[in-house]
Amino acid sequence: MPKTSEQLYQVLRAFKLKDPNGNGLQDEIPLSGAMNSWHTETPITFMCMTALSEWLPSSRNGGKGLRYIHKLFRGGLIDPEVFTQSLDGLVETASRKDNVLGAVTTGFARMVFDSNTGIRSRNYEAVPPLIGPSGYQTAGYFSSFDRAAFAVTDKATAAEAAAALRLADFLMTEEATILNEWGPKNKWWRKGRPGEYDEHGRPAKYWLDPEFSSSSAQNDVWAQMGLLYRDRDLRESWAVTESPGSFVDYEHRLYEETLRKYAGKEPDEVYPDYIFMDTSAAEEAARLKVPIDEYIQTNLVQFITGVKDTVADWDDYVAGLKQLKLDRYMEIHQNAYDAYKQK
Repeated sequence: MPKTSEQLYQVLRAFKLKDPNGNGLQDEIPLSGAMNSWHTETPITFMCMTALSEWLPSSRNGGKGLRYIHKLFRGGLIDPEVFTQSLDGLVETASRKDNVLGAVTTGFARMVFDSNTGIRSRNYEAVPPLIGPSGYQTAGYFSSFDRAAFAVTDKATAAEAAAALRLADFLMTEEATILNEWGPKNKWWRKGRPGEYDEHGRPAKYWLDPEFSSSSAQNDVWAQMGLLYRDRDLRESWAVTESPGSFVDYEHRLYEETLRKYAGKEPDEVYPDYIFMDTSAAEEAARLKVPIDEYIQTNLVQFITGVKDTVADWDDYVAGLKQLKLDRYMEIHQNAYDAYKQK
């Protein structure tokens, strides 16, 4: 398993050159992915502002990262389809009889490999946060989540607002969260029994049927729509079972991989994923964001494929961002962050 960016480069070269699927053909795709799928946003564009007002797409470190990705692309280690490929296309590639995918970027592996059986996904492991040439290492980290977003209209009467709040309070309970995600008791889930243990070796509070995720119809659940509160205490309280390829088994793998490879490596401070602004600032930021994002996405592809050079063309690229009022966009977010820190 690679631990550094250089080791990842060597591993991808081995996927390309050493015929790991053993079919005698150089048909392997070292690294592939899909655009606009669940949690596959381009990380250099989103969630990239820090408390120090440094924005990765316009920083020199951002340029160094793109230089590395271009090195992978130039060496034939990145699938050219990655810029336009849908998740369905990636699943089709992953389903070939001879497995051709060496590595893949996706929200989670079972999205791509055997979504119902999950057997092929067991041949893949999460890559730990890589150590860069300067020794820097960090894990991607969500500082907050929006499952608790809730508002009451000012058109509601006092009685209606109170009723809405009571509903919101209920939806955030453990009881309602379980109903939301796993449906009514004793259909797909039940209370834990003696001899069943959770992620920490404690008596399990709950047990989930391994067939839950392979059922073709899920009319019993809300599938995480609306308010719910899935904290780690709840997620880690379910019984760990031996059911290779199932959702239950995969949840256990996610827990172990996160604990072994990612926990403790998140940044000391990150810009909040969700932050409040007053209406005028939010509207201005939204207007500025669209052309800035489009400009970045276009240039990312050009830098990665070599149409543009991350040294010779970098200053012109940054100048283009400034013409799109990047400084004002940054100022709005910095003001919101300063207000957030003062609370």
